[in-house]
Amino acid sequence: MRVVDEAIEEHLGDAVVVESVQPGYGAEAAGLRSLDHDDRNRPIADVITSVAGQRVTKIDQIWEIMGEHKAGDVVPVEVLRDGQTMHFDIKLKDVN
Repeated sequence: MRVVDEAIEEHLGDAVVVESVQPGYGAEAAGLRSLDHDDRNRPIADVITSVAGQRVTKIDQIWEIMGEHKAGDVVPVEVLRDGQTMHFDIKLKDVN
């Protein structure tokens, strides 16, 4: 995840766009989507606005918040998708 595509960044300002979702991890299981483009090559993306109730604008903030949790914890994530706010519960997995 990182800020991508100038069109998205210009529209949202500082935001964390989900560039890719790793198969088999909590974000995929929860339903987050990877960055894609429509038939006119416009970006379609999930944009993370908060993690565990804390507003985020940078990927480092997400990693810091996630680092406060352990494998098995469920972390609420708020996402802007297609102009609507959506809520996802992401169950963290052990990455080791």
